[in-house]
Amino acid sequence: MIPLLAISILLILLLFIALPFIIGAYLQSKRGSKLELNQTPWFKSGACRLIKILTLKNKGNFHALILEGYVRSKFMESYPFLIRLLRPDQPSPYPYFKTALIKPENSKKDPKELKIILELLLDRSTSSEVFSAPDLELVLTFYDNKPIRTVTFPIATEVSGEGPSDLDLSSKSGNHSKEDDLTSEVSLLNIFTDYGSISCLRTPIIERESQLVEYLLEGLRRFRDVYNEQPELVAISESVVAIAQGRAFKVYEVKTTAISETLTGFFHEDSSMSSPYAFQVVLREVGFLRILLGIWGGMLGKLFRQRGWFYVLAGRQAASVDDCGGTTPPFDKSVVLSPRDPSFFAKRLKEKLIERDKELSSIHLAVVDVNDLGAVDLLGTSDISNWKLHEVALKKLLRKNPQGNEDERRPIVLIPKATLEKASS
Repeated sequence: MIPLLAISILLILLLFIALPFIIGAYLQSKRGSKLELNQTPWFKSGACRLIKILTLKNKGNFHALILEGYVRSKFMESYPFLIRLLRPDQPSPYPYFKTALIKPENSKKDPKELKIILELLLDRSTSSEVFSAPDLELVLTFYDNKPIRTVTFPIATEVSGEGPSDLDLSSKSGNHSKEDDLTSEVSLLNIFTDYGSISCLRTPIIERESQLVEYLLEGLRRFRDVYNEQPELVAISESVVAIAQGRAFKVYEVKTTAISETLTGFFHEDSSMSSPYAFQVVLREVGFLRILLGIWGGMLGKLFRQRGWFYVLAGRQAASVDDCGGTTPPFDKSVVLSPRDPSFFAKRLKEKLIERDKELSSIHLAVVDVNDLGAVDLLGTSDISNWKLHEVALKKLLRKNPQGNEDERRPIVLIPKATLEKASS
């Protein structure tokens, strides 16, 4: 009797563990990306320049994240030219390749393609009239629901006549100041809402808590100079706090496992948990048992037509993780977890600000998670007693995501007292 009971329990445990993997593997086998490259001929643009427009599309049923892209040739040294790869959608200066998301063609969401412009700058002694385009290929590093891999596309050598006249091939150079001078790049952007004005603080890239302190102090000083008052509430993006805490993990340094490569099949592609890299980072954070319980919770929830049971069981880290492309460069190639103990962080940050400026004792700090879908979550605050009031106000004021998720670099919102009181009511 006892051996039979033990065997029954063992079989139930095996089923509890194995069934999600079987279902996950099946779901994974049914989806994936399929990249396809369309290209124009080489166009003449002046006496010493050729250009070509490449359009990358996704014919699969799952998005692709393009991490890197470059052009190469086995015979590069034998050709008198310089080649540049440009992207109309990328404000970052060449040669940085910003992570690009390409949705499937049948998706209802954008972007569904990635445009790339190749520019050949010839030696002045070589005319494009007699120049034959070299044997080149485009090399892309990407991942989808499967781990990182590389794909190559041959680039056609055909040379045609004059190309489009409206192409912008100017190099977008950045302003690379020394760190000591970066506070000069802090600026205020005033935004009007239904409840009054708020100010977004535009800053350089924030990588450490010490930088956050300096930029906040400079922004608060400028706010005080303009409005002759201190803001009542300062809302800080959760991704900035997480990065300052060292919770951003470069995707190239994350080693996926069979667990993360299989169980991601349960998640919709719009969820960061559909990424094997975001899944793996969350797995390390919360543990396999909690993930497995969450998977079972999600399956049972679907039976009762209830959503979100996985995240209830797996926790906040699973719900708020950002996959590659979800954060401002250079962290667009990193998985970013939710901040650790955001209320404690907000309280400590306020203490550091007061140490530098006693007049800041009246302000309150909040850590928020905002997205372009209108979702606003208050994760932590330096003033627990006013949590509900601040939560109500922030959901109204930040619903349109003034901070942005791309290259806006406006991770901090300063809210005056009058605006906060009106939005809280």
